[in-house]
Amino acid sequence: MLRQLISRALAHRYPVLLLLVAAGVSAFRALPIDAFPDVAGTQVKIVMKAPGMTPEKVEMRIVQPLAQLEQARQQELRAHAKVEREARQLVSQAEAARQNAATQARIRQQTQSNAALVAKAYALGESAFADTLLANRQALEAAQAAETAQLDALELRARLLLDAHLIWVLEHE
Repeated sequence: MLRQLISRALAHRYPVLLLLVAAGVSAFRALPIDAFPDVAGTQVKIVMKAPGMTPEKVEMRIVQPLAQLEQARQQELRAHAKVEREARQLVSQAEAARQNAATQARIRQQTQSNAALVAKAYALGESAFADTLLANRQALEAAQAAETAQLDALELRARLLLDAHLIWVLEHE
């Protein structure tokens, strides 16, 4: 049934597209105005009595510090979001590096096993010496790649621990 519906929709592309566009326009027009985001700045009304203070003094002593406080809060929120975003990226990089190190370790095992089999074949006279050298070279390159991947993973883990302040424990703690 679903297959027939899809095949009919593909056979009649333009009427289906026109129907979808009409439904989208209709839904957009029915959208209440409150669904649009409010792009106005944050406003706060403060009603207070300040006998003996001119409006300029009230603005200087109360309104400006409040505005500065709000700006500082917005900066703090932006900084927190940036740090959290960077931490999430670092965690995903560390996980990818850990998976890469595990993959490279498996490849190292396989190439070392292959090199041992080729060496046995050479000892039995069933393989050329060049094949043995090539297999040993591939095993060494795989070992180097595995060690490099392991170092990359350890570096990212150390960076995570350092960023989380977990790498060094102070004596008085």
